[in-house]
Amino acid sequence: MSKQSFDVASNNEQFRDDIPEPRITWYAGADDPQIQADLETAARLSAAFVEEYKGRIGGLDAAGMLGFMKKMDADSVVAYKIGGYLSYLTSKDIKKYAALASAVDQKMTELAAQETFVSLELAQIPQQKIQDMIRQEPELELYRTILESAVKWQPYLMSEQAEIVSTKKTLSGRSEIVNIFDKMSAREKYGYEGKKLSQEALLKLRSEPDRNIRRNATASLYRGLKETLWLRSSVMNAVSLDMTVDQGLRGMQDPVLKRHMGNNIDGAIVEAMNAAIRNAYPRTSHRFYEMLRKQLDLPYLEGCDRNAPFGVKTDRKIPFSHARKTVLDSFHAFHPRMGELAAEVFDNGWIDAAPASGKSPGAWAMFEAIGLHPIMYMNYLGTPHDVKTLAHEMGHMVHHRLGANRLKSQSVGHAPLTVAETASIFGERLVLEKMLAEEKDPRARISLLSAALTDSMNSVVRQNAFFTFEKEYHARGKREGRPLTEKEGKDLYREIQTEALGPSFRLKNGYGLEWSYVPHFIHTPYYVYAYSFGNILVNSLYRKYQEADDKQAFAEKYIRLLEAGGSKSAEELVREFNLDLRDPGFWDGGMKTIEDLADRLQAELDALRPSAPPQSPKAP
Repeated sequence: MSKQSFDVASNNEQFRDDIPEPRITWYAGADDPQIQADLETAARLSAAFVEEYKGRIGGLDAAGMLGFMKKMDADSVVAYKIGGYLSYLTSKDIKKYAALASAVDQKMTELAAQETFVSLELAQIPQQKIQDMIRQEPELELYRTILESAVKWQPYLMSEQAEIVSTKKTLSGRSEIVNIFDKMSAREKYGYEGKKLSQEALLKLRSEPDRNIRRNATASLYRGLKETLWLRSSVMNAVSLDMTVDQGLRGMQDPVLKRHMGNNIDGAIVEAMNAAIRNAYPRTSHRFYEMLRKQLDLPYLEGCDRNAPFGVKTDRKIPFSHARKTVLDSFHAFHPRMGELAAEVFDNGWIDAAPASGKSPGAWAMFEAIGLHPIMYMNYLGTPHDVKTLAHEMGHMVHHRLGANRLKSQSVGHAPLTVAETASIFGERLVLEKMLAEEKDPRARISLLSAALTDSMNSVVRQNAFFTFEKEYHARGKREGRPLTEKEGKDLYREIQTEALGPSFRLKNGYGLEWSYVPHFIHTPYYVYAYSFGNILVNSLYRKYQEADDKQAFAEKYIRLLEAGGSKSAEELVREFNLDLRDPGFWDGGMKTIEDLADRLQAELDALRPSAPPQSPKAP
């Protein structure tokens, strides 16, 4: 990282002061009376909606269907505003706002139960009638994916009463399971050198250059996870049983079908991706970790080394203002519209980035909606990884804003999971290439490239292994008719991760504990494949961008892809770039981009190696 690009903050206080205060204006705070007023508005809108449309959706003509979709769109904004704001508050301090969030969630679930009839009635409309209505009323084209997807659910829907019971039971079932996991994760502190650290702080120590720090942090993590494994396993098994029961009631043979349908993607495409990534393990993850083993001069790697840096890590911090400039410059250079939309997010204070006591780990971006600004949430600590996280979430923000501004729709303005990570990962890549281009120090370039490859290992290979683990965990429980034991879950995770990480590792038994802190397994089962999907999709798009003679024309096509939001499937969106998700070469090509990054890293290492004196291998 060039000194010209990033000055070192003189002290930590100055670094923190560099992060602007957020200006989130959805509500004035948790005690804002407008929250209650909006809850009452949501209830009135829901009652009127039920009165107007229940039992009548199937008989609507084209004009009536358009009015119905627009009404549903407009009414959903109030509920989204309430739920979104409470999610933001609980991310800031779940202990403080958990009770309020639970009370609001209960009311919103009641309203959702009232409108269960919508999916049931839409599913009964013949596909041909939908096509006819779209021809008669062209504006309905905007809602085509919603209408066609609703019909696909028809074989798996229960009676209206059963669907209502299922929805209401989530309050005491699935939602409460998630709530227990979140409370435990937020409150958990890990003992480390006489201090109590959050999980996020502890995990960051596993990226330190000092192996003793990494080992001690890992040992601390495992001690904490071991103490709560009984509860974490119980929560996971409750999620598994909940899904098994739901799938049985709906007659779903494929346990991942519900996620695929929500993502509007053919399961065969996802399985092809999963297989392609696993086949590429030797050329990607196994190769990279062998490079890491050699760089660290170790006989083998342990679990604590997975995120170890190649270069020497310094204490210098990247001020938020410099991270902002890097992101804006990168986005604007690719397409001015991206830079403009990102600048508005920064200028208006729609980012909550400063670390604070009680804040949950992680980063996310909340969608823009009609009358509501977007919200970005993260914990910015000033590392190069945090700069890329800022670019990642800003990519989401730009994607949301382009879709919402063009489509003016809450329901289709946001892309399905398979495409939702496109702009975020593309944004990361733009920032990485800018940082590499500006960097003069070869050791710093090695650090950036190795960090990018580590991110690829985590977001492609590791997430793919997560997906494999989830499928087998739930399938085994269903097959054997019982919950998996703590040991079985640990052993399964270690086995699958051993395949993914490769022969350079010797994973000890404790590594099997690591599945238990992954929130996606509890919050959104099978969500994780979207990360692998999105990364490979972006790799293929970025390769097209590099090869394009007219890069401006490519950028315009890319903007149109983002503007489409959720109005088109992933397959439809990539066709304009002459890409075919059903072609095995698509997935192989995406993995080849990771190999290319490894080639660049190897070249940098080879250029430095002659000057480095030979050393004896260090003891493990």
